Amino acid sequence: MHFWLPVIAGIATREEIEHATAEQLAIWNEVAYQKISLMKGGAI
Repeated sequence: MHFWLPVIAGIATREEIEHATAEQLAIWNEVAYQKISLMKGGAI
């Protein structure tokens, strides 16, 4: 499964995503979601 949100948000690189653990992916996805939400000024 590919996780693109952290890459788009600038949280992680594609290479980091390919080698990440499930825990890291979960954290990076949440951080990316929060970053995008804050930058938009609201929820996604």
